This record gives sequence, structure tokens and C-alpha cells, in this order.
Amino acid sequence: SIVMLAALWRRVGPQLRIPIAVYVAAILAMGISALTTGSAWVIAGAVLFIASDGLLATERFLFAAISPQRLWMRYAVWVLYYAAQLAITLGFLLA
Repeated sequence: SIVMLAALWRRVGPQLRIPIAVYVAAILAMGISALTTGSAWVIAGAVLFIASDGLLATERFLFAAISPQRLWMRYAVWVLYYAAQLAITLGFLLA
């Protein structure tokens, strides 16, 4: 979280710094909360969700608009996001 926040802090304008810091803190809190559930599915889902958000932030703010990497990242964000939602749901349904 600290590395991502530091990378984003330098690349975004002042108007986005506080919202991004709050969002990073919220995602970190979600990840820590998932650890307290004791459910491997929920923890895996949280990790996938964090990976999805990290990839989205990287694609949106850290890569150049013409980077060829952005195309596959857009698809990977959604795959990770839906896998995260599925894992979290299974974690609570199978508990």
C-alpha cells in the first residue's frame, strides 16, 4: 500500500492526492479485515481485489496513454475483480 501510494502521489495532481490516500487506506483496511475472517476464500478474494485495484491504478495513472501494456491490463482488471467477488461470496456462503 505504501509503495503504491508513493508511486501514485508523484504522478497525480494535488486534487487527487487526498482521495487516493483515503482509497488506499480503505483498501488496506479491507485486506486486513479479510485476514480476521479466517476464511481462505475471503482472504484470497481480498488479495485478488487488491491486485485488481493495483493493476487498475497502474494502468490509469502510471503507464503512458500509448503503452501497449494497457490493453491486456484492462482485461486483467475485470478478470481479477470478478474472481475476487466470487471468492469472497464463496467464503461467506461456505462458512
